Amino acid sequence: MKHRYTGKDNWFKGNTHTHTTLSDGGLTPSEVTALYAQAGYDFVAITDHWHAFRKQEMIENDNGLLVLDGIEIDGTDDSNHYYHVVALGTFDQMDVTENLSQTMDTLIHKGAYLILAHPYWSGNHMEDVKKYPFHAIEVYNHVCAHLNGKSTSLPYWDGALFQGLDLMGISADDAHLLPQHPGWKGGWIMVQAPVLSDKDILKALQDGNFYATTGPEFHSIFTDETSIRCKTSPIQRAWLVGEGYKGDRVIAAEGETLQSFSFSLDPDSPLAKSSYLRLEIEDSQGKRAWSNPL
Repeated sequence: MKHRYTGKDNWFKGNTHTHTTLSDGGLTPSEVTALYAQAGYDFVAITDHWHAFRKQEMIENDNGLLVLDGIEIDGTDDSNHYYHVVALGTFDQMDVTENLSQTMDTLIHKGAYLILAHPYWSGNHMEDVKKYPFHAIEVYNHVCAHLNGKSTSLPYWDGALFQGLDLMGISADDAHLLPQHPGWKGGWIMVQAPVLSDKDILKALQDGNFYATTGPEFHSIFTDETSIRCKTSPIQRAWLVGEGYKGDRVIAAEGETLQSFSFSLDPDSPLAKSSYLRLEIEDSQGKRAWSNPL
């Protein structure tokens, strides 16, 4: 079992998918970062469509928010499959290409952190998830919840994990901050890192030391070979999710909540032999959070 969550570092709140007036967003980068800073976020990535953002472009950023460089690309690849991809990192400007595969090759060569954005909304297939070396997949996208209800992509994630891909789960706003797309603060990640810096946040993302959420909080996740023990904000339900039908659950008694729970793993049980395990929790508002595969 991979002991992703050490319990020794700080948790930092961030959004990895954000648009500004540099593409189709309603606010400037400075206005966007000020808004997120006021909302208690620690970092945000600016990922405008086909615009490789560099934080030097910002007129000002004295609000203490860490800003990550990034871009979102979209289009069809050489198999005529349609993608939206968020890439975190510092890149040269890119032109919209007729073949997305060319741009993907460039991003891979540059060492980008690649997130498959809203695959349910994009109409992706499982083979699309496997074609490129994605580091993460958006299991929740807040603007897609507003647009057409296709906000969650859990079957894609579980399918990829079952097939052996070490894919992380992201929850993101995809914020545009426009009258027709007003939603924000609806999905984010909590990253466990020593300090708030570009290097440490990106390293934690690479290692999967974060969880995705729409509200509930994992305060600690401890794993060993025979058990998983968690402390959380008040929740109603917790699931240990494995391949196929394999799983376990803890449910609060009527009128009560849970703030700590554990799952035992008999080494000979079917669940312990699952090709992957992840945690999922739900609060009284129906909002959920997801650990990365343990």
